[in-house]
Amino acid sequence: MLADIERHVDQLQKLIVSDDQPAIEARSGSIAYTINFDTNFVDSPAFHFVVSKYIQEATIQSHLNDLLLRGNEFATLLYTWRSCSRAIPLVQRNDQADRNEIHRNTIRVLDPEMKKLIDFMKFQKQAVDFFKDEIRKLANSERIKEFVSESYLLTLAKVINMFADLDALKNGKASVKNDFALYKRACTIIKHAIIEGGGIKDAQDFSLFLASQDAITTGLKKQLEEINGFEDVLAEVINLCINFYENKKYMTPKGKFMLLRVMGYSLYLIDGNKANIHKWDPKKKIPLNLNKIDRFFVQRPVIPVSGDMAISLSSYIRKCPHYDPTKWSCTMESVEDKARYQFDLSVREIHYDSKQLLLELSQVKKASEGAKKMDRASAIEHHRQLFRHASRGLTLISTWTTYIFEQYSYKLLHPTSSTINGSCPKDAEEYERATRYNYSPEEKLVLIELIAAIKSIEKRLNELEPILMESIRRVIHMDIQTLVQQQLRPIIRVAVKKKKTVLKDVLICIRRTCADWLQGSEPDDPALRGEKDPKNYTVEVPLRSCGPSSTQLYLVRTFLESIISEKGGMSRKPMRKDLDPGTISLIEEFLSRSFSYNHLLNYGEVMRECCDLSQLWYREFFLEMTMGKRIQFPIEMSMPWILISYILESKEPSLVEFILYPLDLYNDSANFALYRFRRQHLFDEIEAEVNLCFDQLVYNISDHIYSYYKTVAGSMILDKRFRSEAPSASQLRPAPSNRYKSILQQKHVQLLGRNIDMNRLITQRINSAVQKSLDIAINRFESKAICGIIELETLINVNKQAHKMMSEFLSLTSFDLMLQEADHSISSPYGRITLHAYSELYYDVIPNYCYNSTTNRFVRTKFTFVDEVEREPASRCQHHQLFGTKALNAAYSAIFSLYDGYIGMPHFASIVRLVRHRGITEVISDLLKLVVNSLHSATMEYCRVLMNGLPKKCHLPRFDYGSAGVLDYYHAQLKDILQYRELKMDVFQQFREIGNSVVFCMMIDQALQLENIAVGIQSAPFLGRIPTPFLKEGEKKQKKVQSIRERNIPFFVDSLMKQLGSKSQLKSVKDSLSFLSEQIRSSKVSLTEAFLVEMKNNLDDQIWVGPPPENGVIHIEECNQFHRVWSAIQFVICLPLRENELTVEETFGDGLTWAGCTLIALLEQSNRFRALDFCYHISRVHQIDRKDADVAGVPLRRLVERINAFWKLNDQVFTVISRYCKTSESEVRTFDPPTVDQDDW
Repeated sequence: MLADIERHVDQLQKLIVSDDQPAIEARSGSIAYTINFDTNFVDSPAFHFVVSKYIQEATIQSHLNDLLLRGNEFATLLYTWRSCSRAIPLVQRNDQADRNEIHRNTIRVLDPEMKKLIDFMKFQKQAVDFFKDEIRKLANSERIKEFVSESYLLTLAKVINMFADLDALKNGKASVKNDFALYKRACTIIKHAIIEGGGIKDAQDFSLFLASQDAITTGLKKQLEEINGFEDVLAEVINLCINFYENKKYMTPKGKFMLLRVMGYSLYLIDGNKANIHKWDPKKKIPLNLNKIDRFFVQRPVIPVSGDMAISLSSYIRKCPHYDPTKWSCTMESVEDKARYQFDLSVREIHYDSKQLLLELSQVKKASEGAKKMDRASAIEHHRQLFRHASRGLTLISTWTTYIFEQYSYKLLHPTSSTINGSCPKDAEEYERATRYNYSPEEKLVLIELIAAIKSIEKRLNELEPILMESIRRVIHMDIQTLVQQQLRPIIRVAVKKKKTVLKDVLICIRRTCADWLQGSEPDDPALRGEKDPKNYTVEVPLRSCGPSSTQLYLVRTFLESIISEKGGMSRKPMRKDLDPGTISLIEEFLSRSFSYNHLLNYGEVMRECCDLSQLWYREFFLEMTMGKRIQFPIEMSMPWILISYILESKEPSLVEFILYPLDLYNDSANFALYRFRRQHLFDEIEAEVNLCFDQLVYNISDHIYSYYKTVAGSMILDKRFRSEAPSASQLRPAPSNRYKSILQQKHVQLLGRNIDMNRLITQRINSAVQKSLDIAINRFESKAICGIIELETLINVNKQAHKMMSEFLSLTSFDLMLQEADHSISSPYGRITLHAYSELYYDVIPNYCYNSTTNRFVRTKFTFVDEVEREPASRCQHHQLFGTKALNAAYSAIFSLYDGYIGMPHFASIVRLVRHRGITEVISDLLKLVVNSLHSATMEYCRVLMNGLPKKCHLPRFDYGSAGVLDYYHAQLKDILQYRELKMDVFQQFREIGNSVVFCMMIDQALQLENIAVGIQSAPFLGRIPTPFLKEGEKKQKKVQSIRERNIPFFVDSLMKQLGSKSQLKSVKDSLSFLSEQIRSSKVSLTEAFLVEMKNNLDDQIWVGPPPENGVIHIEECNQFHRVWSAIQFVICLPLRENELTVEETFGDGLTWAGCTLIALLEQSNRFRALDFCYHISRVHQIDRKDADVAGVPLRRLVERINAFWKLNDQVFTVISRYCKTSESEVRTFDPPTVDQDDW
């Protein structure tokens, strides 16, 4: 079965999953595993041939390591402690009936937690006692002069650091004391033992332990002061920490902070009754360099303890009994107050280092593929190169993580205030002042850059971990074997010759401890006998991917340290004196290199520790400070969201791709909660915040993406000349290129073990945003007159362009479907656009607008005869929901203001494109019904009344009367018409509506024809149609047509499908082309012609045509036809204005004339009108006599001027109507001569 599993796993490794998703997030850690090569010295008995002293030391270190693990558990207990007493109901009165039950339940709830605290107290006692025993052994007057390994001293330093951590955590948790107080009270009342099996004294000790500040430190210091010479041992530990810190012998941030804390804490332990750190005698005691420590503490004044707990290193110095402020710079308040803790790095340095390392790592995989074919020297150099990359990567991310924790700790310990930061409210919470308002934009930028660099390098190192680990093991193996098998041979030879037995035994122990012989067994080495090597004698070191165990590495390093130590090791006499300077230098170099070997052999675990930024989320200490007022802080105070918010608010293109890296802080925090703290409630809180934070992120990033593409689309569609010449041209330029492309391609973001398709979530939001923008656009159109149709079309085009650009990365819903949904036209024949256009046409344009034939525009009348149209105001909206930005909205508003005062061809073109053929057909059909209804009702009745007001007969006066006489004649004949009160109001309004309807239909028809022509031109090549070419002189038509056809062959879809396509494709293309051809043919039908024909069919009443003429030919003097009525109306229209009167053109426009002339043309009375019109006759007579008189208050010359103007307009209308409707007026009629005498005729 195992073989089958391995075979299937091998097959999975060969599976190639293609994914073009940009790598802009941290590594995914859904499945976590750790390979631990640290044996904790359990294999030390196997090295029985080694000096027992070092084996015993290894055993002690093993116990200390177990102690550290146990201490870490209690540190977790203290840091994650949440007060239980606040949730427990209290007894209100002594006579309360259920008070005993409450106390018993209180004990039941708190008892498990109190047992943990009791175990903690017992542990710290045992740990202090064990530590004291070890210090006593080392402080022995004889032992102090002996060699002690760095590993052992470093382990002691870790134990000291553990005591400092535990004491700081206990001091910071007041809830522990509160819970114990409630527990103690309940136990006292119902007589329950506080400590099971313990007495009153044990309970008192426990109570005193919890109540006392620095209880662990005080007890430890008291115990140590009982030991003579303990200060020398601690001085050794301090010097080791100074040496390690100076030489950067640490690989993790935790290791660096441990060195600094141990220096300060150990100084406090030393300074007391038996020793004074300021009166230290270096001749009698181990030297201490306090100046270096002071300098370190000035450079790094604050370090983290755990999570959001931080400590000032100078606090250890201030607590010293013999503290002298004049000798310490780090304790001066000005040191921290004058200079805020700043990053030592710039963004440029971060970019350079990270890109340089990533570039080197990008070549690792390719270089490793050919490693097996390399010769030995090349392979060794290749593995050493990878070893350097791995080591440099760890060092770099460890340095950056250290910087982050140092600044974060400083900020926590030094919250801002309203005086320092003006944006910080005076009533802001402590944690809010420490995080939300405590970082400048520059600090946030550097922090984001650091996190992104750390996480990107971690991801790359994690991918290359198998390759790097092989090189690490090979290089370490090679380095140790080279030392043991080759470099130590001359030293052994000299030791044998000079009979340095102790040195020889140590060197042989090193060989036996870790030598890996090529043949599997130790060869006969002449160096062991003190002899020279024979000729051609070589020792070849094997190349194996096998690193040493932690015990082997410890023993090798300890032996080498003892050799070059100035103290006695296995003997009282130091072995260093027996070595030459070259050998000492060789060993020191190896010790310096091999310090990091243990970390590198646990590469994966150390790398994850260096990249773990989980402490930026934890806030248990500050929650404790709220005393139960806060269960948890809002996301606005959370560091991950603070950084994400900064990226969103800054809109910096270079930061957009980093937006997912701060989210990985939640992954780190959740991982820490589950596998380090092992606290489910912390994970639940992180998960709840992630849910809220990620929703907010998707919402905001979607909004930013949509706003960005909307701005780009708005700038693209805006007129280029206007954009360049506008006063705010700089604000109207296209938005700078952003990097949202990478965000839009994220389809599997790893968050808390979940695989989230961010692309799908953003798609949903963008769909909703586009839908809402379209709805807002239509809503704005509905709140305006029909002039707003151009703004509506532009808004739709901007949204369409933005939709097109975003569709490159998102699977958005079809824009046409979204527009139909916003227009409510999916299941309804009439959408919102069509209905509003019809409503505006029916209730506003037709009755209230004046048509101007000269400008071919409709303009709102100055005097209306119908009620004002009421429209609902447009809803408020954000800038990006219109054209993108405030500047673009203002620019487009300035452009649209040019179209607001009239309705012309641009508006009709927009109506055609938005309402479409079906909607236009319905609008024209309803408009026709309006006109027909008017012709059958109000207009016809008004015509009947006007005809009754005309004289029965009205002839054309002779020219002899002169123009003044003719005017006087007609003025008298039309007296009743002139006095008709409703003429200039209701009658003119009815004719204006008919005329506006006719003109509206014509302009719609013109716009529709232009649109159809454009469609025809664009589709002609696909249909195989070649336009008639223009021929220059001497060109042949057939040759020119053939040339055009050859250029358009790639567009002939039908021909291409016959050559390249299948039968089904050919059929589909033929059907599509047939449909397109039919659509083009159907578009040639004229709406105006159909409109006029239907009007003509409804002019069948006798009031329009009159009775048959008595002479059988034409009515000459009789006033019984419509053209006579219109002649009377036109006479009234042409009368010059009186004072304070509005012209007919201003009040009703040319639509009035269009109505009358259209009806005359449809009734085929245009020639009669031209011959018999009253106004025309006055003009003809005036052309002869040229008189200028005032007849009945009417200025003759001004009247004639208006008549001539309307004459031209009438001819224009007749000409236009004749193009759409053929009449019989142009037919020649033949009349037979009279059969009676001339006199009778």
